Amino acid sequence: MATSSPGRQYVHYRDERVLIATLRSLESNGLAERDLKSAPSAYMGGPFQDRVRLTCAGTTALAAALSHPPATGPRSTPPAPAAAQTATRSR
Repeated sequence: MATSSPGRQYVHYRDERVLIATLRSLESNGLAERDLKSAPSAYMGGPFQDRVRLTCAGTTALAAALSHPPATGPRSTPPAPAAAQTATRSR
């Protein structure tokens, strides 16, 4: 959902925080769109909220991202265990 109060815009998804810059980026790339005033208000007497939805291109991009395993860096060998140190004392 996207909503605004005097001078500020907010985006929320259930209990998750979403940056307004993220929404704007998705919208500018044609990956998301808003259905204006299509969701109930966040509080009694408040303004209706905008519902945010993925476009067909957004759905395709998300499906492509989910179908690929996350990129990982080159595998490194685990460090060797430290050698046991024996203390020798000269007498």
